[in-house]
Amino acid sequence: MIPIACLVSVGCSKLSPAQSALKDVNNGNINKSSVPACYLNAAEYILDTKMVSFELTDSGGITAGFSFSGFLKLLGIDLQASSGQMTVGMSLFDPLEQNIDLLDVTGKGVSLKFDASVNAGFSQIGASFDYSHNTPLSTLTQNALDDTFTALTSQMTALQSTWHSTVVSIPTATQFVIPAGSYANIKVGDQFAIYNVDQIWSDPTKPCASQHVMARKTTTAPLAIAQVMSANDLQNNGAVLTLVCSEAAPCDHTETVQLGADVEIQALTDQNRVLFRLMQIRSVLGAQIPYDNNQFVDVSPYLKDQINAIAHNYNFMIYNP
Repeated sequence: MIPIACLVSVGCSKLSPAQSALKDVNNGNINKSSVPACYLNAAEYILDTKMVSFELTDSGGITAGFSFSGFLKLLGIDLQASSGQMTVGMSLFDPLEQNIDLLDVTGKGVSLKFDASVNAGFSQIGASFDYSHNTPLSTLTQNALDDTFTALTSQMTALQSTWHSTVVSIPTATQFVIPAGSYANIKVGDQFAIYNVDQIWSDPTKPCASQHVMARKTTTAPLAIAQVMSANDLQNNGAVLTLVCSEAAPCDHTETVQLGADVEIQALTDQNRVLFRLMQIRSVLGAQIPYDNNQFVDVSPYLKDQINAIAHNYNFMIYNP
């Protein structure tokens, strides 16, 4: 007799290999034991962000904060800021070459209607998201990040870099899991082309530890076409792709899909939809700025929160399972 609990509980059935693998990937648990660890990257890019300068000016022209030359003046609680300026730098890295930046950009935010004491922003660091992101300080931060993201996406367009992901789990011979799901704007019915790749290193005996030379596809045509078949195959940070057969990509191919295979868009269910590119924040460097009564404030929480808040506006998704 089937226990009553299994008649009323959804969770009593055993997960299929694909669903179990999807659950692990969605939670950020990627098994890297069978291949060089750097081959299985959840994010397409690694991001480092730093605040280059931060200046507030009162109606009398007195400037406080810090710039390239160092601290300008202590930020007193009585400073009535009439304008603000912030410069932010972003560096983008390939996960296979995390010491060499692909792109390096800066952006500047200016607010001419600051009209608030410094304390209106600083005293609430650590407060609720809704409150802190309505302060003048946060508005200034968003302006700077908007300008920086605009520069970043412009350079990426010039490089003609297209969306792609990686096969990080192969639960069955016909199913492949990628670390991108509904948060990346993937939908049921989307199809993807899969290519095996050879990672070429300056020292073939030291993958991930020597210089990465190039990634070379093993076939000109896609090795496989795979599709998100149902809502059960899609979670926030992962998707199961199931092999579909066609004359162009038959299911009886002689080369099997390998862990670390490259995944590119074949066909989306609606042509105008854009998939968000996965970006993982490695570091956010603000500044320990001294202000009233020997207190210090780190502005980096504003930077990190705002990056998470506006990344989708520029077709990025911050990977954070």
